Amino acid sequence: VSGAHFNPAVTVALVVRGACGAAEGLAYVATQLIAGVCAGAATAFFHAGSAHKDVTISVKPGANYTFFQGAICELFFTFVLAYTVLAVATTKKPLSQTTSQKFYFALSIAACVVAGGFAVGSVSGGELNPAVALGLSVLGAVSPGETAAAPLWIVLSFCAIECLGGILAAMTFYITHPRERNEQADEGVAALACEFVGTFVLVFTVACCVLCGGSTFNATAIAFVLMAMVYSVGGVSGGHLNPAVSFALGLAGLNEDFTWSKVLKYTVAQLSAGALAGSAACALFAPKAVSLAPVEPFNAMSAVALEVVYTFMLCFVVLNCACSRVNNPSSDGNQSYGLAIGFVIIAGGYACGNVSGGALNPAVALGLDIKNFGLAWAPVWMMAELCGAALAVVFFRLVRPDEGLNSEDAARYTRPLVTKCASEFLGTFMLVL
Repeated sequence: VSGAHFNPAVTVALVVRGACGAAEGLAYVATQLIAGVCAGAATAFFHAGSAHKDVTISVKPGANYTFFQGAICELFFTFVLAYTVLAVATTKKPLSQTTSQKFYFALSIAACVVAGGFAVGSVSGGELNPAVALGLSVLGAVSPGETAAAPLWIVLSFCAIECLGGILAAMTFYITHPRERNEQADEGVAALACEFVGTFVLVFTVACCVLCGGSTFNATAIAFVLMAMVYSVGGVSGGHLNPAVSFALGLAGLNEDFTWSKVLKYTVAQLSAGALAGSAACALFAPKAVSLAPVEPFNAMSAVALEVVYTFMLCFVVLNCACSRVNNPSSDGNQSYGLAIGFVIIAGGYACGNVSGGALNPAVALGLDIKNFGLAWAPVWMMAELCGAALAVVFFRLVRPDEGLNSEDAARYTRPLVTKCASEFLGTFMLVL
């Protein structure tokens, strides 16, 4: 009906993108802000009679964080949210999709809110939406608690900063998705820009989770932002966002266009983004800094082994869900590949996060080791992750030998029992592990 913006920052991004008229956008923003105020006032009725009526609801930076830190977090994660909306909800449907709808766009958008809330909720409140910020401020004013509410200038500043995030998202979108304006545009540079932007968002989110998040949901936040970025940039660059994944795809040779020259270019873009994101997070939250090392009481051997195993699992899932011509044919592509990739991060993060940190990505390892200029544990983690990627290619070829056949031979191919048993062994092993 309306496009389901529900967020003035998103509407601003859509207006700048040209997907929404200025007059209509202005009406949307006014409606959203009024709705936020009404919701805040309505909630105040229940808050006043609740067991938490003495708690002051306020839009402001969290305890021990500055206005600047809160503002940057709101800017960044509102940018991520608005960029994802533009990239998944306003772009042309991929040619491989035979359905008329992209079923993953709402999932990707919601994933951004989850990621931002868990990653920086303690820093800024994680509103990521001027209507939410205004509604919460009205709630705090109508049903005040025992402490004073935040000054109005903080609320208005957060609202303005969130709208700025929407504008920056639209500007970035024009760089990463040039064919949305010109169908003949070259996507070579755009693909590298996509890999840089997506990897930066991922590594910065990882760093925020490590420095500010709660350990219970860090893996979920990281998985969800990766899923959102894979869906956002996958149509342009493939959404690797990980040198180990790019290495695995180059080694597998499933795409003739993805040459080793491209593997190198992707890797440089990803590692550059990881280093910059790690540096930015450390600068923002100084003197706190991220680090990379085996988590006590586990030793380096245990940590490295798990980095190999779960990077293998990640690359194996990418190869099977996103690159297999059986699971994701060019004529009828699936829409679940991003979800599958994200859930590997949840599995790996919770399984080995307390042993190795659960990097599973050389760009993440470099970003987390940035205080040592990537020269401490990062090289060890990177080598382990590349070994995991190579192992994924070996097992992919083992369970899907038909991927190396021409289309006619592949259509006649019947999997032998030994291949089926290898698949069962591998799946059961990772499940039980």
